[in-house]
Amino acid sequence: MRTKVKLATSGLLLAVLAGIANGGLAHAQPDVVSGGGEANISAAGALQSQLAATATVTRSEVLARAASWNGVPYSQTSHHPTPYGTYRQDCSGFVSMTWGVPAGSTGGTNTVGLTGLGTVIPKNDLKPGDALIDALGDNNTRHVVLFEKWVDASRTSYWGYEQSGPNGSLGAKHHVVPYPYFGSGADYRPYRYDNIVDDVVLPAGASLSGDSKADIATVLPNGDVKAWRNGRGLTPSPWDAEATIATGFADDNLFCPDLDGDGRKDIAVVLANGDVKAWHNGRGITPSPWDGEATIATGFAKDNLFFADIDGDRKDDIITVLANGDVKVWHNGRGITPSPWDGEATIATGFAKDNLFFADIDGDGKDDIATVMPNGDVKVWHNGRGITPSPWDGEATIATGFSKDNLFFANVDGDGKDDIATVLANGDVKVWHNGRGITPSPWDGEATIATGFTEDNLHFA
Repeated sequence: MRTKVKLATSGLLLAVLAGIANGGLAHAQPDVVSGGGEANISAAGALQSQLAATATVTRSEVLARAASWNGVPYSQTSHHPTPYGTYRQDCSGFVSMTWGVPAGSTGGTNTVGLTGLGTVIPKNDLKPGDALIDALGDNNTRHVVLFEKWVDASRTSYWGYEQSGPNGSLGAKHHVVPYPYFGSGADYRPYRYDNIVDDVVLPAGASLSGDSKADIATVLPNGDVKAWRNGRGLTPSPWDAEATIATGFADDNLFCPDLDGDGRKDIAVVLANGDVKAWHNGRGITPSPWDGEATIATGFAKDNLFFADIDGDRKDDIITVLANGDVKVWHNGRGITPSPWDGEATIATGFAKDNLFFADIDGDGKDDIATVMPNGDVKVWHNGRGITPSPWDGEATIATGFSKDNLFFANVDGDGKDDIATVLANGDVKVWHNGRGITPSPWDGEATIATGFTEDNLHFA
């Protein structure tokens, strides 16, 4: 049974809450390795935030907001401007921002206020965007941690985000936390924000047909783009339909990103003047399925243009490698519209434009980054924080014996994790199924899915 904990408006309860917020209950300082505590604001201010908090927020948006809080020093008195308001730089101000609680004059509510905006839930019901809250004691001991996911099936520790002290510490920290928190954690309880909603479950990834299983395409000598629909996943020759979807393209200047997040891959090209022109896919794998177009960017070269969903919002972002090896990303905020980019970041350094790959290896919706080492090893870095400077929080060598000119990633079976592929010397397309994400050699199956292709004219879409 869930226990509902709400702030009340009667004078008696307000007086009690105000006493709690100002340290009216004795509470021992927990063994907080990261440093707890929050600003000493009143419960009345928390109530005002509660009454104003009416908009819903999705779990993925909560985590995206948490990941965006990068390099903000911990402080109980300072406030940090964000696209969502100006929030206090302590633990509860941070979680107020992620949950969409109005900033108000106090920069968000406190932990007592957060409990009043949520419902106590069982441990095993925790989902991304929920929180572990210790609202007892005074402002020197109270603390809140945002829950992301369990580390493993034992559910003894979890990945969490927290803005924690001492003053000047840079947060939010994204790290593994023992359940419910460091030390005994006796006063931490799992809460669910009343205005959080589950994300709409869409097919894992995108494809030309929109069913999430990567289709295959090639450019014929006359410039026609021919595509085959993947109807059976990672099996020998899974193609059950075909169509000429476009004309007038070259094999080295064809891109298939999902720009508007509808699950169907669109088509794009770099024009002679550096403009990037995209056509919206409205009808899947059918003759000329395009029902809209836009020039989405300028100043790009066809051999230095990448598309990938770096922040996990299902819309592919645009990427290039600068002359110094930096990898720069622009966030796609408006889909197939003229210049839809509303944010940018340098996410990596030391890459070459001809040895850079993006793929969602662990199936969390955010594309990871990969390269082929000189010895043929394929190294991948896990994207844990989206479009932020250096969002990588894990790495693994996932394969050996590949060349940078003959490596492909695609979600062939539609399970959300990109598989790995290559074109053999005889023209066969061989794919290995990704069963374990970003781990050493996660492949647990293989198939020859096509024949008669070349490595420079194979496109997964």
